[in-house]
Amino acid sequence: FADLPTSRKKSYFQLPSKVSFEYGDWLDLIAKESIEQARERPVLVICENVEATENIWNELIRHGVPPHRIEKYRRDGDNVEERFRQQPATVGDIIIATNKGGRGTDIHVDSHVNSNGGMHVILSYLPENVRVEEQAFERTARNGAAGTGQFILQVEKSIYENMYELNQYPDNQRQKKLEDLSDIILEREKIQRDNKEAARLSDLKQKSILRLEVEEELFDKFNRFKKKISKEIFEPLFNDKSEKSKEKFLEVFENILKNRWAFWLDKVKNSIDDIETSQGKNILLNQFDSSFIKAIADVLQKTNFDSLLEKFIEKPEEAIQIGKVCLSENEVLRAKKCFEKGITCGDISGFSYMGLAFCIIKLKEEGNIQKQSRRELKKALRCLQAIKRNLMANLKIAEMLPQSATADILKKVSSKENFYQDQISGKPEVIGLHIHYLKKAIGETVEPFDFILNAKEGEKSTEENYERGEKLYDLLVQGGLVQGDRIRKVLRKEKGHIEKTIRDNIDPSIADSLISLLNRKNEFEK
Repeated sequence: FADLPTSRKKSYFQLPSKVSFEYGDWLDLIAKESIEQARERPVLVICENVEATENIWNELIRHGVPPHRIEKYRRDGDNVEERFRQQPATVGDIIIATNKGGRGTDIHVDSHVNSNGGMHVILSYLPENVRVEEQAFERTARNGAAGTGQFILQVEKSIYENMYELNQYPDNQRQKKLEDLSDIILEREKIQRDNKEAARLSDLKQKSILRLEVEEELFDKFNRFKKKISKEIFEPLFNDKSEKSKEKFLEVFENILKNRWAFWLDKVKNSIDDIETSQGKNILLNQFDSSFIKAIADVLQKTNFDSLLEKFIEKPEEAIQIGKVCLSENEVLRAKKCFEKGITCGDISGFSYMGLAFCIIKLKEEGNIQKQSRRELKKALRCLQAIKRNLMANLKIAEMLPQSATADILKKVSSKENFYQDQISGKPEVIGLHIHYLKKAIGETVEPFDFILNAKEGEKSTEENYERGEKLYDLLVQGGLVQGDRIRKVLRKEKGHIEKTIRDNIDPSIADSLISLLNRKNEFEK
């Protein structure tokens, strides 16, 4: 090995470290040092977690720093580089960032501050290894520019107070003594850190070699199996297609195979992590041959497209993906079978029903196409409404999370941000849009299917359910409330009277459900 010098001389200088025992004193040290250094140059404070960035921000504000002179960067997505490319950091700027928030970025610094020492970096915690430590201090003194750095840490009081007999000093002398010992304490902390890291790497090396070998061999086995299945099973099914069409079908089936492989790996993850001997490795490889390769190969023997759907497809999303490819290739009949399979697999998203409705319309088979397609769209609508209800319930839970968060959690995430709430808040709006257009497509129609009142949501309808639905529908038709699949205006004009009539003449156990069903029609609500 050889050490190659950099193209430009490094102009970095390490300032003396500072340590404190108490959290409040630690914040005070960081704020005072940041303000002092910012009189002549920009300062970057690197924190361990989001909560620390918030607390340091508040401490700086408490010390009188104007908010517009402080920048916070807490996550990978925060665009530090873009901000300081447009306007380089200069005298008075204080930047607070987590190690992830500013990782891999080049903070542009005004060239005029180089004469005053360049940007100053304060590392407010001891990173878990030397690599992360060096990465932090390398944010300054780039490309030959000047720069300085220092540690300001909170350390364990019970260890160092006894070790250096600090109790014997008055408060003011104790703080001065602690300042004198800061670099020594830092070196002890680094030695402990490095010893832990060395032990971790040694243990990792011993345990990881076999695990890495297993993962590599499993991947090779799967790759060979995938290529074989694709060539011998999947390709012959689509030989009559163009190359482009064949690629589409092969891709979707290979992706399903990859997902099965990923789920199998997840299932045996603990077994892989626990491998300590070559014998354990061989046992797991044999398990892969029997429980994965042989099981799938047996299912796929002597298969055609229909049997592939029947035997190989297990999840509704798999069937939906194949159905989408079939539709893109104008294979509507095959697409219909795929969406029917998705429904059989228990699709709760509603998209299998929407796909099936589209296929019914396109195929124009015998029967009342409007009623058949409308029926499937109503099922899709109910699925989406159930999803929206669940999302709204989750949103309420998300709003309560910050109030119930523990101190340990708040150290890792900001108490002022709720990422879970942000993640799901837009979903009800998207689902609501789908529901809106489904309602427009379905219209204000009623049919016997609407009156199949299940005891529980998701319960499969029995023959008795259907008979009761037919009777209810016929009753409304005979009473003149429904005509030509549409609710008559009399139902809207005489809402109170009609509801009373229904309650007086219909089984009480279903009367409220029937009224609720009729009230859900948009025109009736208006």
